[in-house]
Amino acid sequence: SGAFKAVVCANNHTFDSGVTGFLQTRQLLDDCGISSVGAGTDLAEARRELSFTVNGIKIALFAISEGEDMLGATENSFGVRPWEVEVLVEQIRAARSKYDVILISAHCGLEYQPYPSFYVYEAFKLWSEAGADMIIGHHPHVPQGMTCFGKTPAYFSLGNFVFYQPVKFFHRKTGYFLESTAISWQ
Repeated sequence: SGAFKAVVCANNHTFDSGVTGFLQTRQLLDDCGISSVGAGTDLAEARRELSFTVNGIKIALFAISEGEDMLGATENSFGVRPWEVEVLVEQIRAARSKYDVILISAHCGLEYQPYPSFYVYEAFKLWSEAGADMIIGHHPHVPQGMTCFGKTPAYFSLGNFVFYQPVKFFHRKTGYFLESTAISWQ
């Protein structure tokens, strides 16, 4: 088994090769024992959390994507988890009694802007108030800093970690790797 156990598919590139490419990618992930979250054959599957246990700690990972390319799943079509802030709030509240830790992966925000947009800040705040333990943002291609909503750390954008852009703009070549140990959740 490899180092990667899960992949977040809630982003604007998941369907770059269409439904066939998505299904082939998911099959390859399954064959390698890697779970995926945030996209699916319909809205119910795209909304479903990924659950796993680490050192006896039950964790839920929800993934959501701003629908900039109109790739949001519907009740009858493939797609990514659409930007449904209030629906995710309700899912977090419902999950709170089943999980020890709730993580949110959010693909959102304006590209190349070095600070989070107000709507992203407000969404992250709502999710933390609903019970999320950590919120991790990505998409802008530059770091956007972090804050804490109470005890909930929220990282607005980690920047470009593996997506290299050959330009002279320093922050497009800056990215962060976030590591959290299970012991810090106890």
